[in-house]
Amino acid sequence: MKKFTLFFFILFSLLGCTASQLKSFVLTPQLKGVQLNSFSAADKQASFDVEIYNPNLFDIPVSTIKGEIKLNQLSIGHIAATNPSNTLKSLESQKITIPIQLDSSVLMDVAKGALLQGSIN
Repeated sequence: MKKFTLFFFILFSLLGCTASQLKSFVLTPQLKGVQLNSFSAADKQASFDVEIYNPNLFDIPVSTIKGEIKLNQLSIGHIAATNPSNTLKSLESQKITIPIQLDSSVLMDVAKGALLQGSIN
């Protein structure tokens, strides 16, 4: 029974070490460029073409991109792209179009403050 318990203890210890060591080999994708693709004040939307480079030796699956755009601690928009691409190919750059839903009231407050103060605080 002791050998059985010792075996599982060693097995789980090795698995834990392997998982933490594996994270050190996975590199973070790099943002290479951002370009405004379209803007519509009437629809309160914008879209950007984002170029991302995957420095890893393996593909990274991408199913959802979510986020928030902030300007001086104020949320001016939300990113919500479902299935923007199936994968980021290994050792390649690729463009992903990301739509942004803008909050026009906050954006107007920021613009008014910039006009009145001469800068965005």
